[in-house]
Amino acid sequence: MIHDYLDANKKLQGTDTGKGFYELLNALNSSDAPARIGKLKKRYAELRAESKQLGLETETLVDKFEKLFGQHLSTMITMAALHKMQDALRIVYQNVVEIDTAVTELRKVSEYAGKSLEEYMGRASEQAQKLGVSISDYINSTADWKRLGYSDEDAENMATYSTLLKNVGDGIDDVNTSSSYLISTMQGFGLLADQAEDVVNKIDAVANTQPVTAKDLGEILTRSSAAMSAANNTLEETIALGTAANAVIQDADTVGTTLKSLSMYLRAAKSDAENAGIEVDGMANSVSELRSELKSLTGVDIMLDSKNFKSTYQIMKELSQVWSGLSDVTQANVTEMIGGKRNANAVSAILNNFSVAESAMESAANSANVAWAENEKYLDSIQGRLAQLNASFQALSTDVLDSGLVKTVVSLATGLTKAADAMIKFTGAIPMGAGIATFITQLGKPKMTGFTIVPSNTPGGDTEQACCAYYIKCCSAREYLVKPTNMAA
Repeated sequence: MIHDYLDANKKLQGTDTGKGFYELLNALNSSDAPARIGKLKKRYAELRAESKQLGLETETLVDKFEKLFGQHLSTMITMAALHKMQDALRIVYQNVVEIDTAVTELRKVSEYAGKSLEEYMGRASEQAQKLGVSISDYINSTADWKRLGYSDEDAENMATYSTLLKNVGDGIDDVNTSSSYLISTMQGFGLLADQAEDVVNKIDAVANTQPVTAKDLGEILTRSSAAMSAANNTLEETIALGTAANAVIQDADTVGTTLKSLSMYLRAAKSDAENAGIEVDGMANSVSELRSELKSLTGVDIMLDSKNFKSTYQIMKELSQVWSGLSDVTQANVTEMIGGKRNANAVSAILNNFSVAESAMESAANSANVAWAENEKYLDSIQGRLAQLNASFQALSTDVLDSGLVKTVVSLATGLTKAADAMIKFTGAIPMGAGIATFITQLGKPKMTGFTIVPSNTPGGDTEQACCAYYIKCCSAREYLVKPTNMAA
C-alpha cells in the first residue's frame, strides 16, 4: 500500500517526508514489526497528514471539490443524488402514462386485448429498443397505420419502416412526420405493405447521393404522389423529377406543387386541376390541342398511342433531349404550356438539369438494403445509443411501475376526494381524517390556506364539535377539528 501511495504522489521523492515513508517501509519489514504494528500505523497516518499539509499529496477530484465546497460536499452530493432519484421517478411515471395513452389509442382501432395485447407489447418493446425509438412512439405509429385499414401484422411492419425512415432520413425529426410521408406515398401510388421497405430504401439512397434531403423528398411526395401516379409515373420517376427540380429551386413545397401541376397540364386535365386549386391559365383546352401544339413546337408526342399518355417523366426526358436546340421564345412558350406561369422556373429547372433526374433514377434502382445498413451506423453513433438507452429505460419503467398500480392510486385519490366533497356538502365542514389528509397533501402549496387544524377546546372550535363527534369516536383520535382560518380566535 505504501509503494502505491509513493507511486501516486511523485512530489514526495527527495523530501524529508518521503524519507519518512521509506523508513516506515523498512520498519514494517523488520522482525519486530508485528509487535509495533500500532505505532507503525500511527506513524503512517502522521506521514499522510504531513504530506497533505505540505501540499506533497496529489489532489484527487474529491479533494478538489472538498477544498472548493468545504464540509458541505457530502451534503451536496447526497442532495444531488436525491434530486436525481426524484427526477428518475418522475420520468418513470411519465413513461408509464405515455405508454398507457398510446395503448389506449391502439385499442380503439385494433382488436388487441388480453393475451394478444400482452404479446404485442413484448414485440413493440423489443422492436423499439432495436430501432432506438420510444415504445410510445412505436405504438402510436402502429395505431396510425391501423386507422388506414392495415391488418395488425402489416400495421406493425409499417410502424417499423416509419421508424426506420425517421432514423436514416436527414431532416426528419420524429416518427409522426416519417409516418405521414410514408402514408402519403404508399396511398398515392397504391403500394402494398410489403413494398414499404423499398420506398424507404429509394428515398434514403437518393437523399444520400443527390442534392436533396429525405425530408425534401417526403414533402415533395406528399404533395404530388397521387397526381403523378395518375399520370402513369412510378415512384422512382417522381423522386427523380423532384430531385432535378429541387437541385435548383431548393423549395420542396414549390417542387411538389410543380410536379402535381405539370402532370395535370401535360394531360390537359383542367377539371382535375381546378378541383385541386391549381391555376389553369395557359392550360390547353383539350388533349388533342396540347398534343398538336407541343409536337409542332418540339417534335415530342405526349401520347404512346391514341388512348394512352406517356408518363410525365418520359415526356420531360424527351423534351430535355431537344431543349437546347429550341429558341428562347419557344422554350418560354413550352414551359408555360406544360406547367403554367407560376411553375415555369421549376419546369425549366427540370429540363435544364435532367441529368440529375437520370442520376437519381440510377440511385433509386440500386437502393436495396441501403436503409438498414445506414440504420446500423446510426445506432452505433452517440445519438443512436442514447436513443436505445431511452427506449430501454421506458421498457424498464413499465416493469418498475405497473400502469394498473398508477390507475388504482389515481382512482383511490378520486374516490377520497369525492367522499370529502360529499361530506362537506352534507355537514358544511371537512371530516377530521379528510381534513388532515388534505392538509398533508397540500404542504408546500401556500395557495391552500383556507383551513387550519385546531384543538377542540380552542375558542370557535366548539362550533364543529357536534358535526364531527361521530368521526372523533370512530378514529379514537385526539379531539382536533377543522376550523376556517377566518373565524375568531
